[in-house]
Amino acid sequence: MKVGLADPDSITAMATDIASHEGELHGLVNNAAIATGIGGAEYDAIEIATWDRVMQVNVRGTWLVTRACGPMLCAS
Repeated sequence: MKVGLADPDSITAMATDIASHEGELHGLVNNAAIATGIGGAEYDAIEIATWDRVMQVNVRGTWLVTRACGPMLCAS
């Protein structure tokens, strides 16, 4: 299943799919991120839109996945 970390509905669908097949989770590894265009660039060379996209996926996406999977983690 392809999951869009910037899309809360995609993340919810993933969690629903996991819940229907597994029922619980014993661990969660948030290991997806955007690095392209960020690594090695000077802070003032990064475009604002690029920075916003990285924060949306890397930070907000991690929080959304954890939030969506939290009930299954607590159930285990």
